[in-house]
Amino acid sequence: MTLGIIFNPTAGRGRAGRQRARLEDGLRRRGVPFRLWETPAPATGAGLALRAAAQCDAVIAAGGDGTVHEVSAGLLEGGGNRPLGVLPLGTGNDFARAVGMPPGLEEALDALLAARPACIDHGRLEADTPLGRLNRTFVNGVGIGLDAEVAARAMQHKRLPGVLSYLVAALRAVPRWEAPVVEVTLEPGEDDEQRWSGPLLLLAVGNGPSAGGGFRLTPAACLADGRLDVCRVQAMPLRRVWPLIPAALRGQHGRAPEVALERVRELHIRTMRPVPVHLDGELLTRAAHTVRLHVQPGGLRLLRPGYDSK
Repeated sequence: MTLGIIFNPTAGRGRAGRQRARLEDGLRRRGVPFRLWETPAPATGAGLALRAAAQCDAVIAAGGDGTVHEVSAGLLEGGGNRPLGVLPLGTGNDFARAVGMPPGLEEALDALLAARPACIDHGRLEADTPLGRLNRTFVNGVGIGLDAEVAARAMQHKRLPGVLSYLVAALRAVPRWEAPVVEVTLEPGEDDEQRWSGPLLLLAVGNGPSAGGGFRLTPAACLADGRLDVCRVQAMPLRRVWPLIPAALRGQHGRAPEVALERVRELHIRTMRPVPVHLDGELLTRAAHTVRLHVQPGGLRLLRPGYDSK
């Protein structure tokens, strides 16, 4: 099996670039045929994934969550059913953690080569913005409101390790956040509908359990259950927000009365005031008026370690 590696040298605060030689040497020592494409700039991973899918048997995202997002988007757009693989070289690596990939390069290579294809869910998003309607796919999660604002600010602190960049961003974003009033429609099943409206702190939608480098906002999320997990947090006094941050790292924030954890096939969000939205940790827009999200069960083939497809 020939692997097509989409390699992001800027992932992990630039540390990934220093691991290219180790990566190529590790594959050669294991006798694995491969081709490697280096992303020359942001937003080029999807096109390279399409090229790799036409020439290789599997396409591997070697980078962080942003790289995974771009490569998976390319495969879902027209990758000829080639499976996605992940080598975690980024800052957050939330999707790789959900998949079960170990963090070290040598260990991750061994896990990748022992993995077998499995079908997992992915999500689709439609957002109305001043620039028009945006249509995107996602594999790990979406954040709306404060969650997206923190993700955007964390980009300014990429030199900090892992979750620390998001913690610093949260400390700066929380006191300045003005909660918008939103209307949320949840559809857990085909003939079931629930509604909620009020001032929103954040709304996180997870295909995987964590975001932001380790915040377990949707701790019960499963990549292959045909559902999206939702963490909805209504606005609250600032003194009550701070204790939720360490609780979210442990996945215990659901005990707070302002937090609701739900599981849906589809949801719609409407807001009079534009809100920011992130997609797999990357800021999509700061000005969405409506957002629609739904799950695509089993729509992505993934090389998943320790998974028996039978």
